[in-house]
Amino acid sequence: MALEVQTPTRSLARYAATIRYEELPAEVIEMARRCLVDWLGIAIAGSRQPLSPILRATIDQLGGHPQATVVGLGTRTSTAQAALVNATFAHSIDYDDVHIRSGLHPSAPVWAAALALAEWKQASAAEATAAFVAGYEVMVRIGLVTGMPMVEQNFHPTGTLGYFGAAAAAGRLLGLDENRMAMAFGIAAGQAGALIQVRGTMSKPFFAGHSAQGGVWSALMAANGFESATNAIEGPEGVLATFAKDCETGRAFADLGKRYELLTNGFKAYAACAMIHPMLDGLLEIRRKITPDPSQIAEIRVGLYPYATEYLNRPEVTTGLAGKFSVQYCASVALLDGQAQELQFTDARAGDPVLRRLAERVRLVPVEGMPIDQSEVEVRLNDGQTHSRRIDAVSGSPAKPMSWDDLAVKFESLAGLSCPAERVSELLDRLAAWPSTEVGRLLALTVP
Repeated sequence: MALEVQTPTRSLARYAATIRYEELPAEVIEMARRCLVDWLGIAIAGSRQPLSPILRATIDQLGGHPQATVVGLGTRTSTAQAALVNATFAHSIDYDDVHIRSGLHPSAPVWAAALALAEWKQASAAEATAAFVAGYEVMVRIGLVTGMPMVEQNFHPTGTLGYFGAAAAAGRLLGLDENRMAMAFGIAAGQAGALIQVRGTMSKPFFAGHSAQGGVWSALMAANGFESATNAIEGPEGVLATFAKDCETGRAFADLGKRYELLTNGFKAYAACAMIHPMLDGLLEIRRKITPDPSQIAEIRVGLYPYATEYLNRPEVTTGLAGKFSVQYCASVALLDGQAQELQFTDARAGDPVLRRLAERVRLVPVEGMPIDQSEVEVRLNDGQTHSRRIDAVSGSPAKPMSWDDLAVKFESLAGLSCPAERVSELLDRLAAWPSTEVGRLLALTVP
């Protein structure tokens, strides 16, 4: 009898179908909980963004069984629509966590799918956690090979691979076996795609939303008997062949259940694109040392990962949201304000003439061989003084991690934009006790 070849699709499907909470290491469970804290605070803040009433009006028009809660609104809608809206909220201010090596924002779509399914099926928080870990690992393992090649082909990896992560999480909670999970990945592959042309608009956070919804659909359809290819990842016209044809897969699909990419997750210290964060670390260090008159700044030199100087070269932006993807904007607010939080990315701030004039003095320099999470910055003044920094470990990364207290402060600042202080405190208490809590009750508490 011939031995079955374990292809990437089959390996990931088997892993997602058989993962057990009881077998997860304590540090993996803790990281999943931290991802949830980060996810929920951002989603609550996202429910107060301009895209929120538009999404609410749309789901009201479509209708649906009241299966799952929409964060921050209290509305109950179908599982797939709740996943869509909650994932969009969780990516709406570009402040959500990131897996640097793959260029992915896994928590936004994966936690949205896991929580929506868990609430509908009345699964425990522990089961939701196992589903999240499965979805995270599936999404990131594919992303290790295809993530950055996708970006360089103008696809956004979260909006493309989020379908697989959400399908894995939803499929785990639906009890899919290995074969049906592989089918779900095939259904996901038939939907996946997101173009970065629309970054800086409401459509960018919708990448996370439609991938969460599509992943839920994929798992449900597979559970109901829908057929698809079971080699969607490694097939001759599959994900690897399309986005990373000549790339080495290496250990990307090895050691499932033994090695956890989740433990290399990073959290954002600033409310902007992750590729900008090393620069922000450096410029804010300089800003803490000096407070220059903006009229005396001759040039701001920013050395980055080469592709970042293309992706983030946006010298003229007119909205705060677009400013999150502009090195020129972010460098300017960092030196002017000494911070880069949500208040630095408003439309009013984007119209500040002082900020605009300073942005004209920012020069981007591609540095060959520089990793995506490092930067070199220099501020040169009119009198010839220069102040420079090199950042080798970015804030929030595994090398320079955010503590539970750091994440709690971030949660309080974001959830506090919508909820009263006592509600924020209660939410944090329940999150601290996770998974000894009820999913539906936790989400219901997010309503002001």
